[in-house]
Amino acid sequence: MRTVFNLMCINCRGVKKVFYRNLVLLFSLSLFIQSVSAQKNDVEFYKRLYSGEANDFSGEGQKWQKLPIASITSSETFVNCVAFHPEDPKIAVAGLRPQGLFITKDGGKSWTHLKNSPKTTESTGANFRSIIFSPHEGHRLYVGYENSGFFWSDDLLETPMHNSKAGLKSPNIVAISIHPNDPQVIYVGTDNGLHISRNGGQKWQRLSGGLPIKGRPSCTEIIFDKFNPDILYATFVDSGKTEEAGIYKSIDGGQSWSASNKGLKIGLQPLGPNKSKMQHESAMSLVQIDIKTLYLGTTLQDLQKSIDGGQSWGRISSPQDGLFGTVNSIVTHPNNSKLIFAGMGWGAVCKSEDRGKTWSLFSNGLRFGNERSSKELFTKFRGKDGKEILIPVRSRTSTNSIYSLMIHPDGNSLWACTGAGLYVVPLKKK
Repeated sequence: MRTVFNLMCINCRGVKKVFYRNLVLLFSLSLFIQSVSAQKNDVEFYKRLYSGEANDFSGEGQKWQKLPIASITSSETFVNCVAFHPEDPKIAVAGLRPQGLFITKDGGKSWTHLKNSPKTTESTGANFRSIIFSPHEGHRLYVGYENSGFFWSDDLLETPMHNSKAGLKSPNIVAISIHPNDPQVIYVGTDNGLHISRNGGQKWQRLSGGLPIKGRPSCTEIIFDKFNPDILYATFVDSGKTEEAGIYKSIDGGQSWSASNKGLKIGLQPLGPNKSKMQHESAMSLVQIDIKTLYLGTTLQDLQKSIDGGQSWGRISSPQDGLFGTVNSIVTHPNNSKLIFAGMGWGAVCKSEDRGKTWSLFSNGLRFGNERSSKELFTKFRGKDGKEILIPVRSRTSTNSIYSLMIHPDGNSLWACTGAGLYVVPLKKK
């Protein structure tokens, strides 16, 4: 009898062990299913986001519209830049890859191909990087083009454009800036330094005088101080071959320059919540708000601000604040300095109404980048509210980056040049 009882106890213990083992397995399976479900939701959300379907969360009813410039082209439209005529803002010229330059004379409703525009090359990635009308000379249009140098036209390309590469250390023109008081003085940024022309672009001289000269430093932007044209700022990207990237400032009309990087973390920086990856951070986009205040967008997830004319910088936004990814372009509203827009490398536009302290997506109607899984494009980041969010860690995988933003001269609309076309959104008047 005792033997039977002992056998029964042993069986009970075995049943309990199996029961608890199965219970643990069921609990683990439940957690796994929840994890998979959450991950699937993340993936599905970002697929919807990148296809333009998940666009009911931003813009407060203001929706981006794609301009019909793409309807007259035969392939996907990469629009790198657009410029508005200084005397007639209904006239604008846009640079498309590989189709060339297009013009509108009715505010973007219809577009015409300018047959005398330089041809771009889809296979090599050559494209227009900068287009600007001269503020002094009416129809004079300047165009910066990769691999072919500096172009200009005085008749809106009724005749072939003039071209100059004399003195340029590189034909890859990245940025153009014209002296506000002297139409003959033009600066261009290239992927091999900053250059100046004193005869309207016919001949060029590379500037040194304190500027980066090692490792083919790429100058991405040049701006004149709004209140003193003898003061200039230039941004340089760190290609990994030079440690001299960042902001440079001149106070003598470009004759000499000095680094203005105090407070900036330029160069190789840890990336991600666990600081486990390393990537070069560089200055990308720069805008002046008032006599002493500047904003700087960088390649790694933050926006910097200077309140002393570029002498020192401090971070004013980060992933926790709603702004994340490479900041390709920054614009401020001409009538409201609190209103700032940032064009992101991963394909979205972000908006701040408090001088950059907080940000929200302003992308209703935009088509974002190519579909990739959230695992490949995003990493988890814990925000200020304690919730985990996904942030982009590989902005360059997006084919539909925001290349540049422009506020229309009348202040009533914002234009975005993207890898999926040219978009415009009306701005609410306050």
